[in-house]
Amino acid sequence: MTHVVLDTRSLRQQRDGLANYIEELVPRIVSAAPDLEFTILANPSQMTFWTSAAPNSRVLPCDCRPMWPAQHWRIPLLLRRLSPDLYFYPVHDPPLFCPQPFIFVIQDVISHEIRPYYDNLDRLKTAYTRVVTAAGLRRASMVLCSSHATKTAVTSVFGHRLGHKLRVVPLGTTPSHSRLDAQILPSHLLYVGTDLPQKNLDRLISGYAKAQRQAKGRLPNLELVGALRHQADLQERAGREGVGDSVQFRGHVSRPDLEAMYQSAIALVFPSVAEGFGLPILEAMSRSVAVVTSNRSACAEVADTAALLVDPYSTDSIANGLLTISTDAALRQDLVRRGHSRVLAFSWDQCAATTLDVIREALRGTDGC
Repeated sequence: MTHVVLDTRSLRQQRDGLANYIEELVPRIVSAAPDLEFTILANPSQMTFWTSAAPNSRVLPCDCRPMWPAQHWRIPLLLRRLSPDLYFYPVHDPPLFCPQPFIFVIQDVISHEIRPYYDNLDRLKTAYTRVVTAAGLRRASMVLCSSHATKTAVTSVFGHRLGHKLRVVPLGTTPSHSRLDAQILPSHLLYVGTDLPQKNLDRLISGYAKAQRQAKGRLPNLELVGALRHQADLQERAGREGVGDSVQFRGHVSRPDLEAMYQSAIALVFPSVAEGFGLPILEAMSRSVAVVTSNRSACAEVADTAALLVDPYSTDSIANGLLTISTDAALRQDLVRRGHSRVLAFSWDQCAATTLDVIREALRGTDGC
């Protein structure tokens, strides 16, 4: 039986976008391909997640830290022992010395497009990932990109000669189409994400302050949810802009708490200057929450006509978007309706099916299937 290794070491206790991707994708791939044999490389702390693995799979604990230099020799040694027909790695830095044909995933190449990053460590990481990603692109059988915007960015950064290897496989979401508790009244504007430079939080706070002044202080609070490395700097900016009391920093929250914050949101505000996909856009749409997002990169691609688009480089545009979405109930209802339709174009079942198609395409190229 054809043997495929699926690397899920990035699935960890604190769920993030990558962990969510693995959690949704891998079980679907395994169950949809009973003719293939799978070995799942798992983070030892997450072994319980795989207790109900399908009969055509086995779970192998692997304590080699993902996205860390040691994997460049430890994982190839393991793969030599396992001898699979194909290795699937869901991140942008595949092991340099992989002895088997492999597929890997690029969600974005933003760190190679946007300057500056925060500190010397970030610049060192960027240099490292550029070398490793470039090597992976040269040697991989196929490379998955989460959006057409990401595919375009990859060819721009790493060269058009590699374009024939790239396959666009959009992420998914689980449609809900209703607020779980109709008695919860929308009360705040919501941002979900990190404070990396592309997330544009400085301009978001400045735009919010402008909108708040135009609304004479009657705009809803802005709630920022996510792991923020430079929260103190952002709080200082909010204070200087006069909105220190109405910009709330919630940090990383549990999934149930995040669900509750979506349920009570007037709108999701997501004005990134660049995104590889922009999963919070779909998460909001699937929960009947209107969206304000960027007219650039994958944000515009994912949102299409189902969101209020703003220029992420213009605080005036962001301010106008926040003011409009907060005061125009008819527009919000229209965007919610459009969002219901838009989210149907993205499902984890379709993401898994398309990914499996690429896996089979790569296996045919290796005579493994």
